[in-house]
Amino acid sequence: MWLRRGRSTNLPCKVGVMGFCLGGLLTFLSAVRVPVDAAVAYYGGCIDQHLIEAPKISLPLMLHLGEDDEYIPHAAQQKIEKARR
Repeated sequence: MWLRRGRSTNLPCKVGVMGFCLGGLLTFLSAVRVPVDAAVAYYGGCIDQHLIEAPKISLPLMLHLGEDDEYIPHAAQQKIEKARR
């Protein structure tokens, strides 16, 4: 991955991803499908529809969900929390 090379030193570096809303979903999917080192997702919509891939996650992943988020129902949040345990 081209991001793993430092721009000025050409030394290996760590790669993290972060996103909000749709970017939160893309962050979750990157944690599963892309060789990144860490991921942080804020209010990622539709993550609950991709939980079949959750067991593939082997890197640090932090998910932030809003308790009263009108776009991520409480039932979806519960599915996500259960899958991450």
